Amino acid sequence: MALSSETLFHFTGNFSTLIKILETGFRPKYCIQYGWTNVRYAVPLVSFCDIPLSSIIKHVDFYGYYGIGISKEWALRGKKTNPVMYLAKSDLMLDMNDLAINYDVRNIVKPFVKPLKSWNIDKKGKRMENYCYYDEREWRYIPDIDDEKKVAFISKIDIEKEDVIISKQMLTFECKDIQYIIIGKESQRIKLIEKLDKIFRDVAVTSLSLLKSKIISCEQIKNDF
Repeated sequence: MALSSETLFHFTGNFSTLIKILETGFRPKYCIQYGWTNVRYAVPLVSFCDIPLSSIIKHVDFYGYYGIGISKEWALRGKKTNPVMYLAKSDLMLDMNDLAINYDVRNIVKPFVKPLKSWNIDKKGKRMENYCYYDEREWRYIPDIDDEKKVAFISKIDIEKEDVIISKQMLTFECKDIQYIIIGKESQRIKLIEKLDKIFRDVAVTSLSLLKSKIISCEQIKNDF
């Protein structure tokens, strides 16, 4: 079994957001970074995971049952998208915390660094201990913005205001770049097909038919994998 995939997945919590992504592309936003001991900050990003479809269920249970699988080749095509680096609790991890506080280099390195295993926040806002970030095999797209804003300390920045600014840098893709469209329930397939007919009405019929064949539900994944 492959340990990684030729597809990068982005998941969301609802059907309407999935449709919005298909219409306009991936919208970067500031995401609070949990797991570090002393620093509470946010990074502007679009997040993907490099997990084979057969192993994706644990991930969607946490991040949402709606997603798009996009080719890794697309991600590497000048998109400023890279895998993150995971650090265990060590002197190196403490050094990275210090960098996030004291030095400009944080704006280059820190957006692509996460703890190997630490605490996280669940869907209900409760703290979880010993969450394994390494299992996410995360890739990140960081928008092209001022360096001093690539690591934003929560107490010093209006995240909602900054989200409006960076939302203009949509991460777009073409129909041919999509490898999978994942929905929560099989019953939503017809509705999605109707939406695809409208969103990709200018796409060749053969390409649109191929795209529709790439729809898969979480119910299918649970039953078949």
